[in-house]
Amino acid sequence: MFNNVWIESIAMKTQRVIELQPGTVVALVGANNSGKSHFLNQIRAELYGSAVAGVSPGQGLIDNVLVRWPDENRIDFLRQVAEIEFPMRNGIYDVSLGPDYSAPSAYLSDQTIAQLSTQDSTLGYFIEAFVRYDDPLSRINEANPKPLTEQDSTLVQLRKQDDSFGLVRKHFERIFNEPLEFGGIEEGYVSLLMAKPEEEMPRIHEPLNAKALRYLEEAPRLHQQGLGMRNVFGLLSRLFTDSRPIVLLDEPEAFLHPPQAKRLGETIAEICASQGRQVFCATHDRSFMAGLASGGRSHLQIERLFKYEDGGHSEAFTSEPVDSDFVAEAKNESRIRFTTILDTLFSGVAVVVENEKDAFFFDEILTSLIEKSGGGKDWLLLDNVTFIPVSGNGNFPSTIALLRKLKTPTLTVGDLDLISNVKLFKGVISSVSASGQAELTQLVLDIHEQFRAQLEDSGKGKVSDDKLRQIIAKKVSVHNEDEGIAESVSRLLQCLNKTGLILIPNGELEDLYPRIQGKEEWTRRALNDGAANDPGVIDFARILYDAVSSVLSSPNSDT
Repeated sequence: MFNNVWIESIAMKTQRVIELQPGTVVALVGANNSGKSHFLNQIRAELYGSAVAGVSPGQGLIDNVLVRWPDENRIDFLRQVAEIEFPMRNGIYDVSLGPDYSAPSAYLSDQTIAQLSTQDSTLGYFIEAFVRYDDPLSRINEANPKPLTEQDSTLVQLRKQDDSFGLVRKHFERIFNEPLEFGGIEEGYVSLLMAKPEEEMPRIHEPLNAKALRYLEEAPRLHQQGLGMRNVFGLLSRLFTDSRPIVLLDEPEAFLHPPQAKRLGETIAEICASQGRQVFCATHDRSFMAGLASGGRSHLQIERLFKYEDGGHSEAFTSEPVDSDFVAEAKNESRIRFTTILDTLFSGVAVVVENEKDAFFFDEILTSLIEKSGGGKDWLLLDNVTFIPVSGNGNFPSTIALLRKLKTPTLTVGDLDLISNVKLFKGVISSVSASGQAELTQLVLDIHEQFRAQLEDSGKGKVSDDKLRQIIAKKVSVHNEDEGIAESVSRLLQCLNKTGLILIPNGELEDLYPRIQGKEEWTRRALNDGAANDPGVIDFARILYDAVSSVLSSPNSDT
């Protein structure tokens, strides 16, 4: 009866409208503290029409929500709901909502019901009849043994609902490859076991034989297992004993290992689609997201949330939609592990680099720079950075394009020899959507001509394009002996830094600290030699730091 109420749309303060349907999963992603859990509570506040969990309507990204009601007479419908959901005292319904709500309890008269029936953007006191919110800690408690008298417990309800328990058991076993069975009644408490009996258990009024007694004594108890199993049981048990059409899940993947998180994502997507429910998930897990996206039957919508500094020290938030086909694209188009790409859904900024040694070196010199500055909030900056090694600069364009589809703010750091290949350089600046691409390309072409003129003036005659590229790749540097070339390179680097493409001014990574020669284990040897304290390396670390800071403080950075 109640599943014909759902959220038709969410209007954002940015004038964007999120259109929704029954059977939709909305995944909220973003870096730590980007406002994912707050977004869930704002949905609750908008639907309630007043503060929930300390969040008031309008206090966030949402402007308003539009509720889709059933076609029947709304007053009659709400009266039917009230008769089922709320006890009546002296002709007035007694509503108890709980401590999260600004008015935890209320009395509901026919007049109030008539007033609520005119609202298209709030559910008012009926919110708990249509919307369920849960978090990991509350879900975990569902696995604890419960007295048979606790009729609201999902454990007690499942004992009476064979079909619902069968579904919970099926999905639990799918996720963990572990069975789930009801144990005996111990001192009036019901509990769950994680082992199958050797034979059919005696009926409730029949005496227990030796095998049954041994099974009940030795089988592992669910409530004694890890938090991940208990969290999933709580989530599944609520989904199959509670038919509310709108479900808000905070960290559904909490305490799970990646394979289980992925299977949970697949399961939620399937349940959502088969039952026509709307599920909103605030998640921090790439594996869970991969599962949601590969579930196949649900309509997945992804909102990426961002936090930035609004004109100084105050925090502000914004969001952007992400294409829900991201998993297929990441697998098909990326030449690196797609799981690394998915990690960036939860990063403040992705830094694309040529290889693992570059990622390690840049991370170390940034860490050293922050330590020298005293740390503080700068450690949070480093926590928001994900380095993406791509096995050579030839993979820069395709990787950057994927990251942009995920709405991941992106920086790219590479060797200066990138400019030796004009075609590749143009592809990279195009992928980062750099402004002034023609001017940047012309600067690179000018550097090529300066090298050509230098070589031809030295008496080497006409230089082929291939030979020119090789020489540029080897000798290009901001410290080139030719002052004209050095000046042109310096001007190019300054322009590129504004686009989010940062090239090593000395040439290659190893040229940043030439005291250590040879490429073999250069990163380890250079860092052990104190490269992070070298003035030139510190200068480059500051360039990286400033670029990351700029991205993190900008809303929806196009970098």
